[in-house]
Formats: sequence, structure tokens, C-alpha cells
Amino acid sequence: MLAPSADVTQFQLPARHFSWRARGNSLSFAFDERLKHQRWDLLIATSMTDLASLKGMAPHLAQVPSVIYFHENQFAYPGSDAQQGLIDRQLTSIYTALAADHLVFNSAFNRSSFTEGAGKLLKAMPDGVPRDVLAGLKTRVIPVAVQAPDDGGIGRAPLLRVAWNHRFEFDKGPALLLEIIKGLAGVNVEFVLLGERFRQVPAELEEAIHLLKERGQLAHDGYIASRDAYFEWLKSCHVVLSTAAQEFQGLAMLEAIQVGCVPMAPDALVYPEYVPAALRYDDAAGAVGLITRIAEGETVTYTGDISAYQSRNVRNAWQALLGEYGITLQ
Repeated sequence: MLAPSADVTQFQLPARHFSWRARGNSLSFAFDERLKHQRWDLLIATSMTDLASLKGMAPHLAQVPSVIYFHENQFAYPGSDAQQGLIDRQLTSIYTALAADHLVFNSAFNRSSFTEGAGKLLKAMPDGVPRDVLAGLKTRVIPVAVQAPDDGGIGRAPLLRVAWNHRFEFDKGPALLLEIIKGLAGVNVEFVLLGERFRQVPAELEEAIHLLKERGQLAHDGYIASRDAYFEWLKSCHVVLSTAAQEFQGLAMLEAIQVGCVPMAPDALVYPEYVPAALRYDDAAGAVGLITRIAEGETVTYTGDISAYQSRNVRNAWQALLGEYGITLQ
């Protein structure tokens, strides 16, 4: 979709050994023979790249214009037991931002949480931090494009069906989901659980699944690798629910909205950017109330706007940026 008229070479490392990848990616890339012996017009990297170190170890890249894409940032994650090395990653992301010509974020929330978090961290340092060092950063928001079919008039299930299509991990709010499910006892509703699972499933999700099965409120439980089958399940749902404690864009929510689901999400994070206030909730009781009213016959429609996430508009936004470097998209 974003293939430019110039040649593109992609460099990537295997998705494993997170701590080493976060700290050692610049070393791995700097001595890659393919990267060393060619002239480059533009470098586009993710925010996990240690750009400052890369340019230091690969001097031929120091003068190459660089764009860093933030699909997340290290300042807006909920607390967990696995925070070792967090400040190091946060500082590295600041150095990367300062070494880049442009920063691109997938949401306004991502941008604001990064700049605010970076500012607070530098302010907490004992000395030697240049005044207004972050003031010169050039930033813009370009989301990841939503790749989902239109609703197409597909009929929904006869019973109110709620999709929860998030990773089975703690940052997606399993405890809040369980609390909401407990609050829906006796409500005429069923759930579709489509999130990706890993070796360890949060105990709250195991309890939620057991409770839904016991009540006969579980229409489907299981990750679906096939995109076509996944969208068919989403098209059968009336509501897509988020309980996330961390979300920088929310592709799963946007995909569900694209196929006709009404979103319900916490009144926080990125959600105010595309979920109307009437569909955002403050706590489990608020979510239970929204779902219950729909189950009892209240008509609720989505009145938000996700046109900025459509491929054509995302493409135009990238063209505006890349055009500054003499690159034209085909």
C-alpha cells in the first residue's frame, strides 16, 4: 500500500529475546553488510530502534534523514511485575526521538503520553539536562490503516452479542472484564472471545470463561487465525467491548467498528479520539449499565468517525510527509 517509487529495503530482527532486542538492535543493524555498503535517501524505523547508537556506530547513516514511527511508547504502560529496564528503554526512546528528523505517532494519545512522560523523566534527573531539549521535536499523527471489510449489511445474531477481541494479557484488563461479566448475571447477552492466547492465561480470564460457559453466555471462545473467519465472527456481534488498561490506537476496536459493531470502551487512553462519550464508561458498573440497556431494547448507534484510519487517508498523510524527502508513493 505504501510502496514508494524508490527502492525499499527492509531490515528486521527475529521477534524474540525482548530485552536484548531493545538494547542490542543498533549493534545488530550497524554491522549488517547490506546496510553498510549502500547509499540511502531516507531511514524509517520503529520507536524500538536505538537510532542514536545506530547513527554513532554507522557514521554513513548520520546524515541520512530519519523518520521514527511510534506505534507505542514506553511511558504509558500500566504497572506490572516486569518493569526491569524500563527507565533505560524510556531514555533510549528519548535519545532516538532527538536523533530523528520526524516523529510519527499512531494517535494523539500516543504523542501526548510520550512527550509528557519524557518531559517528566528528564525533569526528575539530577542535573545536566539541556533546557527545553524536547521543544524542537517535529511530530505528526498518522495511524495504522484499518484493513477490514465494510459491514456489507450482514445480519447480526438474534441475541445481543458482545465481542472481546483482545490479547489474553494483563494490560488488556482481564480483571475489569471479569467484573463486567459478573455484573451481567441474568442479562440476555452472549460473548464472543477472539483474543490471541499465550502460554499463561490470566486467572481472571479463565474464571470469566468458566462463568460464561456455566451461564450459557459463551457463543465462541478461541483465537481465529483466518482473517476471513475472524471478520465473520465480528460481523455477527452487535457490540465490541474494550477493558484495556493500555491502548495506543486500538486496531481490534477499529476493525470491529469497520464491520458494524458498536464500540464500548473506558473513558481514557486513545478511545476519546474515536469512541463517542455516550459509549465510554468509567468503571465496570458503567459498562454493565450500557450493555444492559441495549439488551433491554435501547437502540444505540455509533456516531463517531474513523475516516482518518482508512487506507486512502493514511496514504495521503504519508505522502505529505514523504514528499518532504522527495519520495512519491505509487
